[in-house]
Amino acid sequence: MQILLVDDDDGDVMLITETLKEIDSHLEVVRAFDGEDMMNIVNGEVSPPDLILLDLNMPGVNGLDALKSLRTQSRHSSTPVVVFTTSRSQRDINGAYSLFANAYVQKPQNFDAFKATLQRIYDFWLKANQRPASYANE
Repeated sequence: MQILLVDDDDGDVMLITETLKEIDSHLEVVRAFDGEDMMNIVNGEVSPPDLILLDLNMPGVNGLDALKSLRTQSRHSSTPVVVFTTSRSQRDINGAYSLFANAYVQKPQNFDAFKATLQRIYDFWLKANQRPASYANE
């Protein structure tokens, strides 16, 4: 399984990657530094990632613009995207869902809560969630 982590904050990337590797040592975590990098990665892959964790506030192409670009491509219409960000803005929340984000999760400030939140995201999106049959053929 592969997660595409789109985040410009090195500290968050390290914490997220280490936590996910603790949860599942076989999980591949690929990093994109911003939305443009994300699109280059997904367009260069043979198959889409199993999950995209997308921060919103990044330099260059931000998360909402990247999500908009992703969703205009039919091959990525069913790729699960969880917005994982510090933003509490209702405008950002509404914008993410209007662009067909699958979930919007605020990054907890507490270390233990941060790790527990990533565990719940992993458990639902990579274990419990059933993907459409067409996803495997994309």
